[in-house]
Amino acid sequence: MTKRIPQVLIFIDIFILLFLFSACTDATENNDDAVTDSQENTDDGEYLYIVKDGVTDFWVIRSDYTEGAEVQAAVAIRKAIGEATGVEPGITTDWEKNSIYEHEIIIGETLREETGYKIDRVALGETGYIIKEVDGKIYISGGMDPGTTLAAEYFIDTFVKPGGDIKIPVGYEYIVYHQYDIPELYINMNLVDDSYKIVIPESSGKTILDAAEKLRNALYDKTGLMLEIVKGDTSAEKAFIITFDKPEIDGVHEMYVNGSSLILSSSSSQGPAACVDTFISMYLDGKTGKYNFPGDFHYLDLGDYIIINYPD
Repeated sequence: MTKRIPQVLIFIDIFILLFLFSACTDATENNDDAVTDSQENTDDGEYLYIVKDGVTDFWVIRSDYTEGAEVQAAVAIRKAIGEATGVEPGITTDWEKNSIYEHEIIIGETLREETGYKIDRVALGETGYIIKEVDGKIYISGGMDPGTTLAAEYFIDTFVKPGGDIKIPVGYEYIVYHQYDIPELYINMNLVDDSYKIVIPESSGKTILDAAEKLRNALYDKTGLMLEIVKGDTSAEKAFIITFDKPEIDGVHEMYVNGSSLILSSSSSQGPAACVDTFISMYLDGKTGKYNFPGDFHYLDLGDYIIINYPD
């Protein structure tokens, strides 16, 4: 005997199917509305489009005061995008009377960092650089000009591909740090880090201050550490100390370790500033790799004397 399914059940089944189809359609439409022209959600995450379907609303921004490497980087990125896609972003400077755009590629050090993402260029170093997307803006900068050039080259090689759209992941960050010649420096097996200071006497004038700045710059160039210069206690721990205390021998530069500090002094007519020059030339210039000034390190340089080596 054949059983018949009541018509009311058929109508209920049809109603449920129509409801489910309608719900799926609404969800799809709502999701599409949430995606802007410059952003897209994909299986791999969210992207910010620099060029999409032959259209861009991006502007390349550089400092109004810059020249050289940052200008070249800005022009290179704009040109590469144009050659790859047939459309070039606008290009302008951060002059206060110029517009601020929703989407920007910001090259080097600009005024945009006053209200946007701030870059620590000291940490990056000379050839270090960062590429970072923040709130629709792409920051491309080095610690110094060589790094900005490398950053622009990396950005072009990585993201600017011919024949299609150009996009970057939302929140993208890529950082390269400068590789310093002296990655680790020790004094009596104490690692020199950013807790160290350069200490000079309270009564120091311009000559000693200039010497301290020269030492700070030399240490930064070799180790990446930008040490603070302070006037104060020349018996301090964890310091490079330039002192007016004179060695017992006349006419010499003296360098020695005291605890966790390195002392630079002189009894020569040239003074302690010349001792700093000697230290830089002997122990920083041309040096590579990790090394330590041992606890018994003690060096005397005959600052006021000329040594003549006669033939045998």
